[in-house]
Amino acid sequence: MQINKILEYVAFAVGGVSLFLASLLVFALAAGVPAHEVAVIGGLFPEPPPQAESTEKAAGDAPARPKIQAKSLEDVIASTLSRLPAQTGASPYDASELETLVGDLKRLKLQYDTDLAALEKRESSTAERDAAIAEQAQLLQDLMAQLDQREGELALREEELKRDENVATENENARWASIAKVFASGDPKKYAARLSKYTPEEAAHILINLDEKKQTALLDLLPEAQFADFLSAFSALQN
Repeated sequence: MQINKILEYVAFAVGGVSLFLASLLVFALAAGVPAHEVAVIGGLFPEPPPQAESTEKAAGDAPARPKIQAKSLEDVIASTLSRLPAQTGASPYDASELETLVGDLKRLKLQYDTDLAALEKRESSTAERDAAIAEQAQLLQDLMAQLDQREGELALREEELKRDENVATENENARWASIAKVFASGDPKKYAARLSKYTPEEAAHILINLDEKKQTALLDLLPEAQFADFLSAFSALQN
């Protein structure tokens, strides 16, 4: 859609310039300026061939014709309009038609300038939008880099926590192993009574550090009300 609009503006510009150059030629011819001497487009018309030698000699005695200077569009328009009463018969346009044509040219020039300004404004807006998108992309890239860094820090922290948990578990196991040494020797009835004072989970940690024979002896001597809970906790810890 944007390319089509740009092509439309270019077409307007080309048409406007073409009309402008055609009108410039008409005004110059009406003002008596030879076609090959018209500014800008004079190169498109060949210079008339030189006259015969006799004519040049006859004209040699005549005063030299001043060289015609290139005129601007405003000068040609002003000159043409000021001479309209004397050239009405020779000019293909009357005064009102020329004024209308001049008005059309001015309106076309104004429209061309307006369209060109709008196109430049749109290009500027597009450039600003592209710059904003590039800035947002850079911000997003920086944010992703920060997230990656944060993710790496969290991974390191998780490893540290796991290491601390493993150390705590090892310390806890070592503590229960030390307590279990007390239950490994001595009268099973005495230590079964002591074992019953622990919770089922604590008793399971003690039993798991004893040999199978001592485990069976202590569990058999536990009160019936505690036997099932202690055995269940012990089995869960073994799994």
